[in-house]
Amino acid sequence: MICKCQNCSAALFFKPKSGMLECDACGTAYWPTQFEEQADAQDEMQVDYYSCTSCGAELAVSDTEVSTWCAYCGQPTIVYSRVSNELKPDYVIPFKITRERAIQDIRKRVRAGLFTPKAVKNFQIEKVRGIYIPHFMFDVHYRNNQKIHIYKSSKHTGGYWFTAECDFEKMSCDASSYLEDELTQRLEPYDFKDLKEFNAAYLSGFYAERYDMDTNALMDVLKQRCEDLYVKRVERELGADPGFVSRVEITHPKCNVEKADYVLLPVWFLTFRYK
Repeated sequence: MICKCQNCSAALFFKPKSGMLECDACGTAYWPTQFEEQADAQDEMQVDYYSCTSCGAELAVSDTEVSTWCAYCGQPTIVYSRVSNELKPDYVIPFKITRERAIQDIRKRVRAGLFTPKAVKNFQIEKVRGIYIPHFMFDVHYRNNQKIHIYKSSKHTGGYWFTAECDFEKMSCDASSYLEDELTQRLEPYDFKDLKEFNAAYLSGFYAERYDMDTNALMDVLKQRCEDLYVKRVERELGADPGFVSRVEITHPKCNVEKADYVLLPVWFLTFRYK
């Protein structure tokens, strides 16, 4: 995870604005693809892990910096943990929004809150950090056979069997137990046109969280997300109107995963103190 300048041997950092690795010492810039990855195995990468003794989060931190605080909870309790060989991601969406733009957007959003306390609107930033959050990205074939009761203007019009199938592409589920699913889903949708084949150079200057939920552990979340989208589409197909209400009585879902890729997606974290 360390990239060094070929000109002066100083540490390189990935810059979202230019999309290049830049040397703060001499100003030389490189494309990430100029750095070949070195790994003991083709599908593994070696990373240094740091653990937070406050919240338990495990983060991979580049050796180009010394970090003593946790980007999740803001506590100065990060300690060196171990070196580990981890599954190498298949893809990554590199950071595109700069640190300055992230702060600007967060301030704008917070100040727009009608009931947000003034002290929060004028918060003093403690730390801002970019973290790559681990996700699994699924291609799914979904089929369901349901008995649905239809009500219009509180009047029951009958029960109907409805069978349909659909395909979902690039359905992402975060593979971290430290972040609530509701939180990460609010960050969607990501623009998957920006997906690139994984290269460790994109991590230089950022944190990367360790995934602790594999594809099997994410099946319930994946099925629920597919079912929610499926039901919304079914309601549209049934011709929902202002007086339309549906109630599913019987359901037989089948969710077949056709492909699963391990991806890292970028998130800016900002911490500040209030009371």
